[in-house]
Amino acid sequence: MLVVSLALRWAIAVRGGQYYWSDESRYSRAQAALGEFLKGQWSQGLQELFRGADHVLFRVLALIPAGAERAFWGGAAPTWFGACFFGLFSAGILLLVWCIVRKTEREETAAAWACFFSAGCVTGLYYSRHYFPYDASLFVFLLSFWIGLGKTRPLRSWTSGLLAGIGYLVYNGYWSVGAALLVAHCLFRAENVRGFLIRGVAAGVGLVTPVFAVIALARAGGVDYLADTVQFSRTVTQGDFGQGLRFVVDFTRESEGTYAAVLLVLVLVSLVGRRRTRSCSRGASVLWVGVGLLLLGLTVFFSDVLPRFVVYARTAKPLYLFLAMAAGAAITRAPGFQHRWFRWGMAAACLFVICANFAQPLRQQFPLDFRVQAQRRVEVEAKRDPGVALGLLNASVFHRPVFAREIPKYEALLEAKHPLQFRPYVYDGYTQAMRDEFAAHDFTMRLVRFTEAQTWKDSSPGLEKALQNDVGLVRLRLTLPNPIPAGTSEPLLVTGIPEHGDLLCIEYLGADRARLFVDHWNVGLVRSEPFEIGPGQHQALICMGSLLPPDATPLMTSFDELKRLRDRVIVEWDGKVVANLRTGLYPAGHETIRVGKNLIGGTTAGTSFTGTVETPMRVDPRAILSTQPWLEATGAAPNLTQIEHEGAIQFSFAAEGLSESTPLLSMRDGERTLAVSAIRAPDGVVCAVSINGRVVGRSERCALEAGRHSAVLLFPWLSSAKAGAGQLEQALERRACVLRIDDHVVWRADLAQLGVAERSRAPVRAVAPVVAFGSTWPIDGGTEKARGLSVADVGRFAVNTRLLNLLSSTRSEVGEARPRSISLRFSLPLEAIGQQPLAWFGETGAGDLIFVQFEAARFRIGHDHWGARPQFTAWLARTAAPVGLQIDFHPSAASNELLRGTVAVLVNERVAAALEVGMYAFTRDNWVVGWNLAGASTASTLFSGEIQEVRTDE
Repeated sequence: MLVVSLALRWAIAVRGGQYYWSDESRYSRAQAALGEFLKGQWSQGLQELFRGADHVLFRVLALIPAGAERAFWGGAAPTWFGACFFGLFSAGILLLVWCIVRKTEREETAAAWACFFSAGCVTGLYYSRHYFPYDASLFVFLLSFWIGLGKTRPLRSWTSGLLAGIGYLVYNGYWSVGAALLVAHCLFRAENVRGFLIRGVAAGVGLVTPVFAVIALARAGGVDYLADTVQFSRTVTQGDFGQGLRFVVDFTRESEGTYAAVLLVLVLVSLVGRRRTRSCSRGASVLWVGVGLLLLGLTVFFSDVLPRFVVYARTAKPLYLFLAMAAGAAITRAPGFQHRWFRWGMAAACLFVICANFAQPLRQQFPLDFRVQAQRRVEVEAKRDPGVALGLLNASVFHRPVFAREIPKYEALLEAKHPLQFRPYVYDGYTQAMRDEFAAHDFTMRLVRFTEAQTWKDSSPGLEKALQNDVGLVRLRLTLPNPIPAGTSEPLLVTGIPEHGDLLCIEYLGADRARLFVDHWNVGLVRSEPFEIGPGQHQALICMGSLLPPDATPLMTSFDELKRLRDRVIVEWDGKVVANLRTGLYPAGHETIRVGKNLIGGTTAGTSFTGTVETPMRVDPRAILSTQPWLEATGAAPNLTQIEHEGAIQFSFAAEGLSESTPLLSMRDGERTLAVSAIRAPDGVVCAVSINGRVVGRSERCALEAGRHSAVLLFPWLSSAKAGAGQLEQALERRACVLRIDDHVVWRADLAQLGVAERSRAPVRAVAPVVAFGSTWPIDGGTEKARGLSVADVGRFAVNTRLLNLLSSTRSEVGEARPRSISLRFSLPLEAIGQQPLAWFGETGAGDLIFVQFEAARFRIGHDHWGARPQFTAWLARTAAPVGLQIDFHPSAASNELLRGTVAVLVNERVAAALEVGMYAFTRDNWVVGWNLAGASTASTLFSGEIQEVRTDE
């Protein structure tokens, strides 16, 4: 029975279906934590494991298959491997059922029948294909009860309670299972009241031991586990309150059906019958019936009487396990059991029902697998008839019942049952009204060929094009999290793969305001203007240029307007365009699109959207052609100038027009973007030069008086000159990069120093660089522009000698000494939210940012070590009194190029929180207080509070 059951569970896992449910993303967090541990980032790894109270030890347990995947497959492990690992616990439950019934009933036959009946429950099978903690948690709970069987011993009861606590931490939703089994442990064959009390106290101490251990480990990772537990407990509300008992009855009918009725009859007959054997009694049957009734009572009470937790299929699942155990213990007392024909007939009848119940989950096909199969057929049909009109029906995840209606006439090419047509699936997170709606419709997944023209003119919900490169718009119906997690960011739409991906995220600025941003991997963020948000459901229509079909397709050649959206991300929120952003975008295949999930490791947002998303749907790209505002840039259009390879550019600006961080120019040359920004510093201005969002150099501090100033930028990308004998050509051959303000060279480098890859230098490049003055690039329309910025004097220097004067000046050498400690004293901005910089050390790509994160009435200090996940101190109450920050540095024993540091937060001159950090080495002139000069995405540009004192010890 164990071998066959395990084979069935592995077979169902190999057939796919992983990541169909959003809850399965917890396995991805274990994979991410393992990656942090392997890099030596223990704090970040602990934070990934313990952030959020949802089933923390499941994520710890998942490190085992995640590690095996890395060892055997590297980064390309099959998704079924982890599911096969968790299937071991499902089979292990059957082994424990046999052990427990044999120990309580003292009869081999009863234990074998209990194992058989448990193996036949379909609720123990179909979850095996998913990354769920249910079976692992039940396994630990049953192991807890089995160990606790026997004479009263404090150590035995403590161990039983310890395992019960671990089972709860593996899956919090089975707290009622743990409670019922601990009550059974205390009562079952307790010798007297004293024995009952010993069992209860020892088990209780064991129960809280792992919980306290998790609280301590979570705190080491900067996570408040208790607060997260309270917050998580408020999320068990999807479904219907007040229908707990009806839910259990309906779910039993839909899942186990006749099989459950057979088991129930066996239990009832054994309880009322008079037959006894020398080794059998009613004890075991009464035990498991009592446990089942107690569990049912707790479930119904907290759903119907005290509405706190909605009943789900997964929380009803343990009832059938206890029913099967009771039936196994009861069958040996059934009339006629002593006859062989009765036993063989009972086994045959149960096997017949079991096979009928197992048939559909073993044949299930999921939307992702169906799409892959459909795509192969699409390619065949497209080659046969390029003008064929194909469509996919219902091949998606239904968060609510919205099906394709009034579909034009079609011929079905492929068909497969939708997973939700397996009725037990609609009992997890759906209301009774939704279940009725699902039952009333045929929503089979189909690939169809249409026979009518103009098929896509008025597409109904549930109908989408089968060609995967015809994605253009995605429509989402979503509900924001409640309460709004102010100061955090969450993903809405993520495309691409690690290192080549794009994240469209929502940043919560408060309870009623938010903004959107796009994180183009390795380049940086582009943000929208803030907009109003509110409670209830919202509708977002999202256009990402990377999802449009290739330019050579008939659709794009027929509608040139669509090509203007190639580098755009546009979002319409509740009918109003709130973001019209220009940015680079990586090409993204359909299989890389994730709604509400950040599975590619981007650190600018959390791993998932914590609200709810309903009916994500693709929309024909031509729908945007009738909406002209989508084709227009928002805000004031920047001054774009095409530079015809003249060698350098010159522009002027007014000092009084510079704000805290003002973009002077951005230049795009193919896939590369060069940006120069003026950042106001004490007693002057510092210019930061970045390439593709990575700061490659900062100028010396410039003291600028009021009035206009002239700037000249020399960069090899601006020149088409060949290498020759002239001084100018020799200078360009050295690939010098120079920024000069007025008569002073404030920054000088070459491409080799900047780490920029060489590219062929044809006499004339096909695409001349495009410069946007007074704006960042990508152009988002929301960046504050420098007042009085003039671009009338674009320099034409290819044939004069002014470049030689620029090249004659060199920058002073940077000192190597660095402080051993830095002390800051600063006041907090009482109204600020989000994250602001306190101190930056090093260079872009190899630097460290110490920043402060604000949330409501509290704050904490964070450390962003470039390339690693941020780590945080504990939360502290926001105060109007000055706060101290002490940063101590000392060389790392592991490498001369690394430092180890201690960041301590002082409140009232006492250390209130601290971090042990690893840092990149930096020099005396390579750090700044109150500024984020490297473009790190974990904080804004400027600290808005007041830094009152800075002291260093060198």
